[in-house]
Amino acid sequence: MNRVHIVQFRWHSFTPHVMCYDGTLMELPLSGNIALNISSEKRCVGSFGEEYRPCPFNRSVLNFHQCSHCAGFTIPQLGCVFEPKCPSTTCQNTHFCGQKHAVYIAFFRTAAKVGMTSLSRLNERLTEQGADAYAVAAVRNNRYEARMEERRISRKMRILQHIPSERILGMWSWPLSRGAVEEKFQIIAYGLERAGYSPSKLTFLERYPLDEPLRRKPRLRKTAGYHQGTVVGVKGKFLLYEQNGLYALNLYDAVGRFITRGSHPTLIQDDPALKFDIT
Repeated sequence: MNRVHIVQFRWHSFTPHVMCYDGTLMELPLSGNIALNISSEKRCVGSFGEEYRPCPFNRSVLNFHQCSHCAGFTIPQLGCVFEPKCPSTTCQNTHFCGQKHAVYIAFFRTAAKVGMTSLSRLNERLTEQGADAYAVAAVRNNRYEARMEERRISRKMRILQHIPSERILGMWSWPLSRGAVEEKFQIIAYGLERAGYSPSKLTFLERYPLDEPLRRKPRLRKTAGYHQGTVVGVKGKFLLYEQNGLYALNLYDAVGRFITRGSHPTLIQDDPALKFDIT
């Protein structure tokens, strides 16, 4: 049995990638049969740029995948990932906070939520969330302004900023009705226009490697522990597998943990598309 560190999970062109490290950067296959024992221990994943750098201090982490030292290459204040603390005029991190950000409305079947992300990562961010469709409500000059706009839209339009994972998993056993989603979007778009916004057209995300609707609601498993079965597919942050039932593994929560398995992950070649980005 080999023990490897899970250092990244991301999507690229509707293909999910889980990157591991044990002295060499490798990719974990997300098809066929799996047999993974995932640790409760979490360590800093290091940093990605032109090349991968493991954490020099091997620090334990809790709420974030990186320690403050490794995150400093991208974002000096980790808390600003979710709650930017100052306008870009007073922030020195122009790369992370100072770029244009989109405030979007995401649809999970007909359930809507509002969120924000850097404009350059819009499609990837919505894919990471497993959204069925989305539209851009506004574009702002920096992360702080986008976060404030997200709050205003949530309050004015009474749109959630978070939908529980269990609820989203349950929706995947329902057929997706484009007509119903479009009808819900038209109601929201009308409200946004009345409030002075100019929402974009609705974009559907339909290329996930998962056949829907599922035959039943997946059961969300705790990340730490043993996962064995046949992979059904991947959508958003969830790997779905079957073993006397249908189960979901949160791959995002697996980042920073260690896995032991019977065979080695696949050795990857350097790919400039696979870069660490949390914006």
